[in-house]
Amino acid sequence: MFKRCLHHAAPHFGATGAITGETSYSRRKNRSFPVAIKFFLCAAAIIALPLAAHFWPKTNPDPAELLTAAILDADPAMAHTAQLRGASINVPSFGTPLTIYATIKPGTDMLKFLISNGAEVNQSMPNGYTPLMSAAFLGHADQVQLLLRAGANSNLHDSNKWTAADWARNGVSPDLANLLEHPTPAPPPSANRTAIISSTDGGTLAISFRS
Repeated sequence: MFKRCLHHAAPHFGATGAITGETSYSRRKNRSFPVAIKFFLCAAAIIALPLAAHFWPKTNPDPAELLTAAILDADPAMAHTAQLRGASINVPSFGTPLTIYATIKPGTDMLKFLISNGAEVNQSMPNGYTPLMSAAFLGHADQVQLLLRAGANSNLHDSNKWTAADWARNGVSPDLANLLEHPTPAPPPSANRTAIISSTDGGTLAISFRS
């Protein structure tokens, strides 16, 4: 788009005139001003559009867009606001489950928020890529442990027949593959029990169940 702007504006900033000799006062007077405006508008758009894409969900929020932005920004308060406005935890954003977005940055706050609000931890992209695979590949051990304890299936395969352990072996922390190949079984679900996710003083994750 920037090259297109230059293409439109160049003849009226002297670039074409230097080659063709068409630099008459009347030509510059009749065209240079409106095309100069077009040039600067294009340049402004190049700068403004990325900023608008970042701030639009916050200033004119659609609940789903607001929730996605909150997860990418690791902002639980904004995520809670989006949920109150009707955003669904289990509706993918651009084909990607929100739980996968929550694994992009280190830390477990957003995963805890999603899981505590009913997120499906085994929800995948169309190619079979799961949140557990994402956390494993990025080397986020605390997220891997949280997902496993919340019921994530480490035996699922993506379209390349890779499991989460395979992604770990080819990612940041290959040692996570052992944890994924020998996970601690999660307690069986019960309709009369509620999972409570918390952090201990030592920073380890704990999931307890209350009847």
